[in-house]
Amino acid sequence: HERGIQRVRARGGQVHVVLLTSGDGYPEGVEVAEGVAHPTAGDFRGYGVRREQETRDALQILGLGPADVTFLGFPDEGLCRIASTYLFDKKRAFASPYTNRESPPPTEQVIRGVKYRGVDVRRELERIVEQFAPTLLAIPHPEDGHPDHCSTHIFMREALSASPPAVVRPIHVVHYLVH
Repeated sequence: HERGIQRVRARGGQVHVVLLTSGDGYPEGVEVAEGVAHPTAGDFRGYGVRREQETRDALQILGLGPADVTFLGFPDEGLCRIASTYLFDKKRAFASPYTNRESPPPTEQVIRGVKYRGVDVRRELERIVEQFAPTLLAIPHPEDGHPDHCSTHIFMREALSASPPAVVRPIHVVHYLVH
């Protein structure tokens, strides 16, 4: 990602980074970072805040500021379940076993009132694509072995297939593998 971001910026392009989760559903990480043997929902939430700050710090090194990143606050280790069970369910919301949340924090909602439902993940991504109007999207490869990453691909594919009317330029999609 680093070289791609630098290349786009060097050519005068704008970069906007969107993270569906804050990485708050990692028990081993929370235990080490927070120094607790049995993390609580508050510990997981605090860990998510910490990981978001680490992301901002790393992006700042690449020349991106706070306005260049959007955290959507969906559940870490929950996107696959949402994609498989809650993609079209407009009533029930997934509950994170880590943070005990059923919705993103209000400060991370692009559309107010969204919950941990597939339709809401898709709507949030649609809105971001509509507002930013990218010409290039870098998204996880559909065969990435991490459940949140391959699910991100599914949600982005769903959002793009909705074709928001405000998006008039074609969007070139590239894939990357992490796992």
